[in-house]
Amino acid sequence: MNQRQVYSIISVLVALIIIISSLAALYYYDYSQVSSLNASNIQQLKTFESKYSSLAGRYNSLLSYYNDSLYYLSLAISQLNTSSTAYIQASQNLTQLWSIYKHLIPASNQLPTTDIKIEFSNGTYQWYNITVQPGWNLYIATLVATNGSLQATWYPEYGEHFVTGILGVQNTNSEYWFLWVYQNASWQIAQVGADDLPANNGTVYAWTFCTANAEFMPTCTP
Repeated sequence: MNQRQVYSIISVLVALIIIISSLAALYYYDYSQVSSLNASNIQQLKTFESKYSSLAGRYNSLLSYYNDSLYYLSLAISQLNTSSTAYIQASQNLTQLWSIYKHLIPASNQLPTTDIKIEFSNGTYQWYNITVQPGWNLYIATLVATNGSLQATWYPEYGEHFVTGILGVQNTNSEYWFLWVYQNASWQIAQVGADDLPANNGTVYAWTFCTANAEFMPTCTP
């Protein structure tokens, strides 16, 4: 190998080193850029995670206040005169607020449900499957199911409502609303009023409108 060949090989090697160095510098620059961007993204992710946790905490806190407001509103409604303007407005507001609340809570929150049948004297009836707030009684559940179309006389000395009208159908001198409980695979006349019946998960109730016998027992069954 002569001197010229040696120089040629050296020149080629130097050129390769320069090319490789340039590529390495370019790759390093790209790596630094990506690494910097990744660090920035990680920092942003941590910031977003912190903000999300803060927002989630506030959201849950507001839901808790909302839930408390629903409870106290239902408690107030249960002791108002049903002919008063306050009762009519509050009962409609409760129905609307409860509908909104059900869309706000996480899907993982399983609320209890109760089934209510409302049957009229002509044999027609309506079934309602109502999602309820834990602690509600049947009176409040019926109020929500009928969008506030429930009339009753409140007897504070007994802590009970005597229901006089549902969905615009009022008691008369010969026909009345009667309350039923479905248990042991049969319908049984309720032994207590709607205020004392819990609207628990899986409970089934019925309201029937019909005449009564001499002992004031209904002449109909659901």
